[in-house]
Amino acid sequence: MINLTTGPVLPNKQVVNALTSYPISHRSDEYKRLHENFVALMCEKLKVKHVAVLQGSGTLANEAMIWQIKLLGTKGLILTNGEFGDRLIDQSKRIQLDFMEHRVAWGNEIDSDQIEALIAKNNASWLLFAHCETSTGVTNKLERFTEIAQRTKVKLYVDCMSTVGTQNIDLSLVSMATCSSGKGLASIAGIAMVLSNAPFSTEISIPKYFDLSLYDEKRTPFTLSSNLLEALFTAAKSKLNQKSWNRTNHFSNKIFQEFHATGIVPFSRKNSRVFTFVSRNFSSVKFCEELKECGVELSCHSDYLLARNWFQLALFGNHGETEIEEAIQLIAKRLNTIN
Repeated sequence: MINLTTGPVLPNKQVVNALTSYPISHRSDEYKRLHENFVALMCEKLKVKHVAVLQGSGTLANEAMIWQIKLLGTKGLILTNGEFGDRLIDQSKRIQLDFMEHRVAWGNEIDSDQIEALIAKNNASWLLFAHCETSTGVTNKLERFTEIAQRTKVKLYVDCMSTVGTQNIDLSLVSMATCSSGKGLASIAGIAMVLSNAPFSTEISIPKYFDLSLYDEKRTPFTLSSNLLEALFTAAKSKLNQKSWNRTNHFSNKIFQEFHATGIVPFSRKNSRVFTFVSRNFSSVKFCEELKECGVELSCHSDYLLARNWFQLALFGNHGETEIEEAIQLIAKRLNTIN
């Protein structure tokens, strides 16, 4: 089966072997070395100073980051152009952040030229958005927002769930970012990470599990599966390198060139990592079920996809040229049959 879903991502054999190794205590010296080595790799490759490693999903990572924003005690601006930007807004409302929201239609890029004026108008001291809006595959321009943040002296917070591991990104000028084990790093879901360039703040008003000051480079305050961490470390070494990023760039361009002209992937670009297929005259669920019988698995069952009759192809896993070419041919053949 060629797995091109947004998750769960099919891990390689080395990751599976790490996952099935004998578990060790998160209090042991062996685990501490594993933890330190993993954090060092993430800091080096993503150009950050601190990494908090938590057991949980990407939603947990975003929630922990939002609690850190809460401690600033200042007003900010949250940007959204899809489902996951909307989730950041929902989480921020629940934690009672003081913010304005800027909404853009799903499938459109956020116009960075408008943001600087909004920051000034709303006296915002921080900015929060999703780097890749996974619901449509649109990638918001991190470099441009970084420039704006530096010029306006605002702190930048970014959801990088679908970009860490899939492309070379520099987070050195970002205050905090989030990622997880189950998407672009191509490991098993279950580890959440907050990447930071400032020490984590502490305050007893934060629920203890979200208090990132308890998580540092040498300590794991609560139970965390050594198997999950070993698997993630193995996967990260495979994914966080230029060879892997170049290969994904190549596959992105091939998929874009095949389907762009047909109009079925209207939100996609040559460097997209998630391709959202907008189906108008056929059932996306039926299409994906039939394609799966042919050996290619795509995503279509998320609520936001079902509501819009969309399906998605994601380049999160470890794929070879033959796999991608076969998948493209099978999808194209099936689309031609329907049309």
